[in-house]
Amino acid sequence: MALARRLAGIAALSVLFVSSATTGPVELTYLYNLADFTGRIPYSDARVVVDAPHAEVYTLYGNEVRVFNNAGMETFRFEVDPEQGRVVDLGIDGGGDILMLVYASGAGSGTMRWSLRRADFRGRPMGEVAVDQSGEAAGLLPNRLLIRSGRIWLVSLGQMRAASY
Repeated sequence: MALARRLAGIAALSVLFVSSATTGPVELTYLYNLADFTGRIPYSDARVVVDAPHAEVYTLYGNEVRVFNNAGMETFRFEVDPEQGRVVDLGIDGGGDILMLVYASGAGSGTMRWSLRRADFRGRPMGEVAVDQSGEAAGLLPNRLLIRSGRIWLVSLGQMRAASY
């Protein structure tokens, strides 16, 4: 089971690197384990996001976001208050801001509502990103967030739908 999770993680990272490559052959090599000052961090199902321009790797596990430098050493971490919602995915925009896809209970309705929130590089909230949830995005229940070529893509794997902004 652990080997399957590692292979799935390697495959996911491969897709990230291949999708960001421009042309030519792609070579993958093992670089390092992610670690902090106490040693290796044993992840099993963390979301991993690469911020190539800033040479950083972000992981999301629960509502905790960790930032790692280009050597795999943790440089910073923060946690989103669970009362603010559950962070499902994150992405890094061109300016280095963190965009988080968050599900939270609607005020008094008891239904879950998603939103896209912006935070600075230290995780301090900077507000909500205005996203039109009508038209093609009506009824979309995204669980993945991608940022490619300056566009934000919200993807629902279960619904097999996507919307870009």
